[in-house]
Amino acid sequence: MTTFAVGLLLLDGVLLVIAAFWTHSWVLGGLGLAFFFMAAGVIIYWRRYQQALDDVVRASEALKAEAQELRRLIQQRKEGQTS
Repeated sequence: MTTFAVGLLLLDGVLLVIAAFWTHSWVLGGLGLAFFFMAAGVIIYWRRYQQALDDVVRASEALKAEAQELRRLIQQRKEGQTS
């Protein structure tokens, strides 16, 4: 979905810049550049979002490993008390 959004923003930017050259309009050129910057912003924020998701996955895996270690220690302690 992000790729589609970036593609549309870039397409709009290119078409507006072409229209600006064709009509000699500064406004259309400015809008075209604005669309390019918006596409860059989407890419930057998408990368940050992916990094945040990776951090969540790593934290989840660490928490799972810690919970398994605690279960193992509890099991060991139970087995030590019954002997």
